[in-house]
Amino acid sequence: MCIRDRLGYGCWGVVDEYTDLAGQKWAIKRFAPNEIAKRQMLERNLTEEDVMRNEAIPLSAAQHNLVPRIIERDKNGELYVGMPVYDKTLKKVYLDNRGKRDFRKIAEIGKNVADALVYLHEELKRAHGDIKEDNIIMDNEKPLLTDLGSSTCISVGRSENPRDNIGERLYRAPECFEQGSCPDTRSDVFSFSSLLYTMLTGKHLYKEHSNLHELEAKEANKIIRKDIRKYVPRKFRKILRKGLDFDRNKRYYNGAELKKDLELIRKFWEDKNFYYIAYVLKKYGLEFKGIIHTDYLIKELLGIIERREGLQRSEDENKSG
Repeated sequence: MCIRDRLGYGCWGVVDEYTDLAGQKWAIKRFAPNEIAKRQMLERNLTEEDVMRNEAIPLSAAQHNLVPRIIERDKNGELYVGMPVYDKTLKKVYLDNRGKRDFRKIAEIGKNVADALVYLHEELKRAHGDIKEDNIIMDNEKPLLTDLGSSTCISVGRSENPRDNIGERLYRAPECFEQGSCPDTRSDVFSFSSLLYTMLTGKHLYKEHSNLHELEAKEANKIIRKDIRKYVPRKFRKILRKGLDFDRNKRYYNGAELKKDLELIRKFWEDKNFYYIAYVLKKYGLEFKGIIHTDYLIKELLGIIERREGLQRSEDENKSG
């Protein structure tokens, strides 16, 4: 590997970007805790080995939309964390070519990220703790959840700030504002639901209501549900009401329940597109039998329109000739 760029200096070490012989970029983090990190290790009774080993994410996680993390030792016996680097994050990929929100794509992204949470919560038995746009990267059109910094005490990222409060403030679960709090699966559900709210509306709950986390659950829920009714498409409202409940005991327990409901929404938007395109195809005189994937219908529709426009142009040219 050859070093390409220094990505940052975190509380827990230095992150460098390397490119391997195949051209794949890797983020490599070597353990070098500062005084803040050492204090946190002491408070949590963690060793260097504990901190680094907690970073490991098996290669099989890639099948569930999680970026794997490899833990190795260099020739000097020093531990390091390695993970693939991707240049594109979630930001704006859920907008269509006109800059409008693509609700089918949002539902699809949501289902895939929920799948990552299912694996994280049920297979690895851990919470993420810092779900935000920058921690969902795109491998072509596939979203991958990465950077389990808050749940593992170490982040392959650019921030030097300690995480005494867990997770990005804009998406943080209310219980994680408490000093010394520890995120659980329901905290992840809140953070992801908050991100989903932003994807759907372009708004942030905590920007609109800066003191929201200081309110009692009943009062906070009243404000959130009013905003959901006002800004969120109807099909997504039930999920967000449950996912953003300030009473953690009333939220989805983990990613599995969330994924199930998101899949139903994704299917609704898929079917909605299907029936609309099928109607237009019929209008243009194309008949089909059975269930055909929406992408196929779109391709056929565009082909028909292109051929019709071509014929129209030919007729116009003949008339003018």
